[in-house]
Amino acid sequence: MTTSPDHDITIIGAGFSATMISRLGPRILLTVGPFIAGTGMLLLGLFLEPDSRYVGLILPAQLIMAIGMGVTFPALVSGAVSGVPQENSGIASALLNAAQQVGGAVGSEEAVGRPILIPNAMLFSNVVINYTARQDAAFLQQFIQARRARRRRRAPTSWSI
Repeated sequence: MTTSPDHDITIIGAGFSATMISRLGPRILLTVGPFIAGTGMLLLGLFLEPDSRYVGLILPAQLIMAIGMGVTFPALVSGAVSGVPQENSGIASALLNAAQQVGGAVGSEEAVGRPILIPNAMLFSNVVINYTARQDAAFLQQFIQARRARRRRRAPTSWSI
């Protein structure tokens, strides 16, 4: 329930952005939108405390971020596909979508402080690989063992000139 206002405000911001693209172009909106979203993130980063109230700080900051993201997304898509010939616009749109999905997967893996595990994330739009914590631990163990083995092979046995 606490995230539904975000979605509504993002949709409103996207509608505003879609109408403003024809007047202002995507560059201005791609500058203003991330600035607005960053302001909301900055509010959370500077003032969020364990005893912060939802209505007093968290909700306003989330709404500011939602406005910024809503303004940014349509301008981003418009800017990405505007210079592409019409017969290739579907390919450009698919490439943008794939890049967003991979970026989100890499970003979410980095946010939790683990090595980037692409199988743990949603890739492209329909492929989801179920990857459990046990598999994650097994992968990390194999990864560490492989790195140690490579280091042993590269380590010089004697120093000679």
